[in-house]
Amino acid sequence: MFVSRAELFDLVWSQPRTKLAIRFKVSDVALAKKCRSANIPMPPAGYWARVAAGARLSRLELPLRLPGEKDVIAVREPRYASAPTVDTGELQPPYYAESVDTLVDAAVKQLGRVLAQRDIADAHSGLARVLRKEEERRKKFAEMKWSYYKPKFDDASSQRQLRLYSAIFRALAKLGIKGAVSEEQQWKQGVGTTDRLSGSLEFGGAVVTLFFVAAEAPSKTTKLKLLVGGDTDGQAHSVWSDEPQLPLEKQLDSIVRSILVCAEDRMREHAQRSYEWALEGRERRKREREEQRLAENARLAAQAAREQQLRLDSLIAAASRRQRAVEIRALVTALKDTHPNLVGDDRFANWCSYALGEADRIDPTRSDWRELLQVTGVPAASKDLDHQ
Repeated sequence: MFVSRAELFDLVWSQPRTKLAIRFKVSDVALAKKCRSANIPMPPAGYWARVAAGARLSRLELPLRLPGEKDVIAVREPRYASAPTVDTGELQPPYYAESVDTLVDAAVKQLGRVLAQRDIADAHSGLARVLRKEEERRKKFAEMKWSYYKPKFDDASSQRQLRLYSAIFRALAKLGIKGAVSEEQQWKQGVGTTDRLSGSLEFGGAVVTLFFVAAEAPSKTTKLKLLVGGDTDGQAHSVWSDEPQLPLEKQLDSIVRSILVCAEDRMREHAQRSYEWALEGRERRKREREEQRLAENARLAAQAAREQQLRLDSLIAAASRRQRAVEIRALVTALKDTHPNLVGDDRFANWCSYALGEADRIDPTRSDWRELLQVTGVPAASKDLDHQ
């Protein structure tokens, strides 16, 4: 079941969430989770008890949608992967009352300053899986001294990347946005397979990827570059680099803002593509239905032509049989008239009986007329014909 943010906001402020959850056939906990993820404020604890006691309480205002969030919320996930296609009604293109900057400004105001992290001792939970695997490798390497078990991300550049990921994830977690870091391998020409860290942020209607690229600076220090929304400079939505006197740690406020802009842009791009795909799908189905209609008409026309030809062939065959029957009877009469002496001959009499029998057998006028109509494929015009 899908509702807009405004509709869900009105509903949660019109009745207790437990009753609303029954209506939507979900738990009140799941409904509260949907509201929090969509930035919808809910009545505080005790609100409905005070209303029942006669208190007149005001409700909060619905804040702006978070960047990257959809305006339509799936309160109860659809049972099937895709909803049935509906080709009625007019498709409306995506519409947004607020600009991207307006939504991002409101979100940034909720975040406040984005603080860098000095270590990863208290890292964001999105780093937990990578850090756990690193610790397992570290222990095995200490025991066995095999290079295979050597930690992959113990170098200064990787540790710095982890701190930056954690700082970004912690900041955006205030908006309910989930972030995670994973390990992946990439191929570098002349180097071979290397391991790297990749980050992703899950917004309601978009996923924003984060990749760090390390490069040696002239001073032999490692210089980092952050790609937002792509794994190459050309694909990225924005690119951030260490600058003299301005490392990435001091650019986190701007970086986080660019991530929010990227999320909203990607969500709108996806919505526009979905709208265009829906239009194309509707037109394609329209063409397919028209092609099916024309094909069916052609099939029916061909079938009617075949039936018409069969009726004509049957009619011609009936007329031919009638002509042969008339000719056979004429032959018998002519023989009797020409050879009167054969009339008393048994063999001639048997032959005449056989010939006239065959004439009657093939003569359509001697058979039931209904049989003739059935052979020619002509439907009865009226039920009264059966009584004639």
